[in-house]
Amino acid sequence: MLKKDKLVILDFDHTIFNTELFKRHLKTIFMRYNVSSERYEQTYTYIKKKLKRPYDPALHLRLLEGEITDIQSLMAEVNGLVSNSKTYLYDDVISFLESIKDECELFLVSLGTKRFQEAKINSCQINGFFSKIIVTEGDGSFMKDVLKDVINEHRDKKIAIIEDVPDNIDYIKRGFPYIVAIKIERPGGKYSEEKAELNNFTVKGLYQATNIVKCIL
Repeated sequence: MLKKDKLVILDFDHTIFNTELFKRHLKTIFMRYNVSSERYEQTYTYIKKKLKRPYDPALHLRLLEGEITDIQSLMAEVNGLVSNSKTYLYDDVISFLESIKDECELFLVSLGTKRFQEAKINSCQINGFFSKIIVTEGDGSFMKDVLKDVINEHRDKKIAIIEDVPDNIDYIKRGFPYIVAIKIERPGGKYSEEKAELNNFTVKGLYQATNIVKCIL
């Protein structure tokens, strides 16, 4: 197999996966089982802010045990939602991956609870496009370390990163200024209104990133 001299590193949440829509549907499931909107948000925030852990529905269920009317049925609905994750891929993802897969090696990097995140990724049926899929747990600093390690291991390649988190982009560009950094700002995305300082390009979708990868990288 011909070795590819280009590497594109893609983030998962808010970049190729419509996380905000998925979260809204997940919340709706919880609310069908006696969990109010306020209580859901309170416990969700507790996991993220107080425990400083990536979201885990199993942990969320444990926090709400005793309040939920039917835990088994709720968990079955959550599992059904996860198994349907492919429907939450943005419309331009597959065509983008198809358009660059022959000339670029592709890595997928994601921050989240390993079992939950890997289940979503596997259900998206995109594993075959990627040479490597990395799921890291912890807070945002872990993601930065993973990106740094990946880039260090592939210094012989021309590298582009497509990411929605401004802080991650600026961190990588300060350490590796030669990287092509593309900030994606999906409409309604978590960080769509926050600007990075050091990104090379800003796009609203992967359909705008195709020519950048093909022509600049």
